Amino acid sequence: PSCCEEELRSLLDERLLASEVCASSRLELLQASLEERFEACEAAARSQVAIRRQQEKLESRCFDLGKTLGARVADLEGQLARQRHDHDQTVLCVRELMKRLEGQVAAVDAEWARVKGLFAEKEAALLERVAEESRRSAHQLAVVQQRVLFMVEGAERLIHDELPGQALRPSARSGASLSRS
Repeated sequence: PSCCEEELRSLLDERLLASEVCASSRLELLQASLEERFEACEAAARSQVAIRRQQEKLESRCFDLGKTLGARVADLEGQLARQRHDHDQTVLCVRELMKRLEGQVAAVDAEWARVKGLFAEKEAALLERVAEESRRSAHQLAVVQQRVLFMVEGAERLIHDELPGQALRPSARSGASLSRS
């Protein structure tokens, strides 16, 4: 029994030693794996910190850009409102000017119609006066022609009475005078 016991012990010791060696090598492998994982985690954490910093910088820049863009948009909206107001004022001024011009055009048209009417009246009066003068002149010409005819006939009679031997042609002269009248 003691021999078996020793053998058993020796076997147990060998197994224990083999187990310790195996456990020790497993522990070393596990420790190496844990160190690798720890280094990988540290690298990932450093990477996460760097990403976080970049994210914070980007957020800060985005915030600044948002403020700048907000101010620019507000400025542009103000400019647009001023331009709309100026445009509306311009449209109102143009409409007012158009109304004034329409009134002036109507006044000019009325004045032109009045002047045309006056011109037509004066033209009619002038034509009437010219016609009247023509009638008077024609009458005066007829009177003068009649007097000349009487004078010519009287002169012919006078000549005929003073020169009884000459034959005159009173009908030729008086016919010529009459044909002019």
